[in-house]
Amino acid sequence: MANSAHAVTQAQGLRARFQAGVFWNAVAAVATQGSTFLANLVIANLLGLDGFGEFSIVYTTVLAAAGIAQVATGVTATKYIAEFRDLEKDRAGRVLGLCALVSLVGGVVATILVMSSAPWLASHVLRAPHVVNELAVAAGFILFSAANGYQQGALAGFEGYRRLARISIGVGVVHVGSVVLATYWWGFMGAVTAIVASAVIRWVLFNIALRAEADRWGIVIRYRDALSERTILHRFAVPAAIAGLSTMPAVWLSNVFLAQQPGGYGQVGLFSAANNLRNLVLFLPALTNNVGQALLNNQKGRRDQARYTKVFWANTAATAALLLAASAVVAIFGKLLLGLYGDTFIEAYPILMVLLVAAVMEGMATSTYQVVQSQERMWVSLFGIALPRDLLLVGGAYILAVGHGGLGLATAFALAAAGGLVATVFAVRRIGLGVSVSTSTR
Repeated sequence: MANSAHAVTQAQGLRARFQAGVFWNAVAAVATQGSTFLANLVIANLLGLDGFGEFSIVYTTVLAAAGIAQVATGVTATKYIAEFRDLEKDRAGRVLGLCALVSLVGGVVATILVMSSAPWLASHVLRAPHVVNELAVAAGFILFSAANGYQQGALAGFEGYRRLARISIGVGVVHVGSVVLATYWWGFMGAVTAIVASAVIRWVLFNIALRAEADRWGIVIRYRDALSERTILHRFAVPAAIAGLSTMPAVWLSNVFLAQQPGGYGQVGLFSAANNLRNLVLFLPALTNNVGQALLNNQKGRRDQARYTKVFWANTAATAALLLAASAVVAIFGKLLLGLYGDTFIEAYPILMVLLVAAVMEGMATSTYQVVQSQERMWVSLFGIALPRDLLLVGGAYILAVGHGGLGLATAFALAAAGGLVATVFAVRRIGLGVSVSTSTR
């Protein structure tokens, strides 16, 4: 089975693997992002502008906590499974076990912390004490989201995009249906309950899929000796996680600054609607980057310099084309799309235009960043890219959200994206595109 999986994958060639990966990843992303988009439309129309703003800030809070709790196990699993699955299967199994354990511990701790501190967060940080119960319930999302991140990352490392797509379609349908019914019947509390239920279902299905994919490659998930791979935590996962510890709270804090202004939750609602469309623009390039990351690390593991370089430039070109095309479409139809949230959301169009500029720069930075990840330069990433970018976002939001509302926050996003792109390009120029023997290889 394992030899068959390896032979089939290698026989396909880079172009076929890239095209197949992007196609199935696109199906998965359309299902995931599309269901999120539709669910947000329902919530916005049922709860109104301020209600949608409150839901958005609660969701952003638990999303930030889940990103931290994951301890970068998603990207860690993608990198090392892609690199080890062909020639070092035992190590791949230990990496899977390590990522599972770390994401479990992180998810449990973060869930308990957010749930226990919900009264303080709601009253003193969000300045909305009436959302305390919704925030406490939404905390259940954190544990399952952290585990889902590791499982999806591992499936990407196996290039198991077909399985990802099938599960994403099913969960997407369930997610939209549950959000529609729950929000209609129980309002705000129903909406947060539905996102928790969707996360649980997604975790169960991805767990089954991951075990099937590992078996197909002849890899056994090893928990008992997983800590023998703990150097990966220091070298890759920890600096990546600290970067996440910086990025997710920076995004959350910038939204909090906006919410704390007079009429802030209405502005959060406008910004969130525009930001959902920005995420739609970013999801197509994210597909190529997800596939490109797996292919890039696979070629690094096989020490194939020519194919490594080829994958990088092909991924960069595809990302640029998709970003420009998607941004143009959203800019043209932006008012129509914003109107789907409700008539009052059309005034978010100027916010959307600024966020589209940010999306193009952010997408190109992500594409270029693949080299930093594959070469395990995560401490360079932390101090040279993530922290300066996130400080720029927080500082910009603190200054610009006052008096400029959602448009000021969008401008802060654009400034941070520009800084991140410049820093990433500079780092990659210093690192280069050479394939060297991995320090993780024993």
